[in-house]
Amino acid sequence: MKFDELKNQLLARVDTEDLLEVKKVNDLIRLHELDAECDKVIDRDGVSITIENGSQKFIKSHPSMDER
Repeated sequence: MKFDELKNQLLARVDTEDLLEVKKVNDLIRLHELDAECDKVIDRDGVSITIENGSQKFIKSHPSMDER
């Protein structure tokens, strides 16, 4: 996704003199960027991971799944 394009579109719809509105747009863009990064990591590692602790071995969901 082109986050700069999305940011520009959102900023065109709000009062850019209102700092709170600008902050909301920036926060939303940052959340979308983080979500995209989580997607990349989950695609790379899979939705579950295997944990080995000594002789114990178990599978749990990828930590990035919780963040999403």
